[in-house]
Amino acid sequence: MNHNAGQSATAAAAGPLISMRDVHKFFGALEVLRGVSLDVAPGEVLVVIGPSGSGKTTLIRTINALERIDSGSITVKGVPLAVPGPDGKTQRPSESAMRAVRSEVGMVFQRFNLFPHMTVMANVIEAPIYVRGLERAAAEERAQALLAMIGLLDKANAYPHQLSGGQQQRVAIARALAMQPEVMLFDEVTSALDPELVGEVLRTMRLLAEDGMTMVVVTHEMQFARQVAERVVVMDQGVIIEEGAPKEIFSSPKQPRTAEFLRRILHDDV
Repeated sequence: MNHNAGQSATAAAAGPLISMRDVHKFFGALEVLRGVSLDVAPGEVLVVIGPSGSGKTTLIRTINALERIDSGSITVKGVPLAVPGPDGKTQRPSESAMRAVRSEVGMVFQRFNLFPHMTVMANVIEAPIYVRGLERAAAEERAQALLAMIGLLDKANAYPHQLSGGQQQRVAIARALAMQPEVMLFDEVTSALDPELVGEVLRTMRLLAEDGMTMVVVTHEMQFARQVAERVVVMDQGVIIEEGAPKEIFSSPKQPRTAEFLRRILHDDV
């Protein structure tokens, strides 16, 4: 599709929105990211694929400091989120840096994480009012527009338990968008959904891509990667083993591990 390829090409000349250099991350003795370097241009839709345990979720969680890295550097919109200190070890990001980055980076998780005791409307307006300082009326107006976009305006006064999983996930997307982020991160957002509900969430994500939103998407939905991504990154065992345009990756992967992964997952999809 690449609706915004021209926009991305222009934006790329201005420098990446996200820049990661030689990022390492350990959980105990296990090194889950082993020297990852990656740039994401403004307006780019980047899809990260690879087998379970390859480091995809950890990678995406480092972009908004949900996971601290052990070495390397991460910069988001010019804000250094992780930089090496004098001893070579990565310094803890300052509170102001984390706040600055998190206000510009929306994230949607596998589990919807909606506040169960609050209505859909209350879930969506919470952060813009209390974090951004938006007036309630303006926050509600923005929320109504977002709920209309995802086809759930009629559910504004419903509670999460009254919604299907697909509807909850779409509300989670609207909630992240209500902060008007520069980047949206999606971590396997369809993996907890029944198969018949996956399509409605992917449709919402397609709308965002067409609208020029910068997106980093970890997914097992290969059709989405094929049709919506501008660039596909393949991870295995904590490293990026291959990256390129979807057509290249899916039609003629260069790495045997990529070919084997795609053969396995596409066979499972049949």
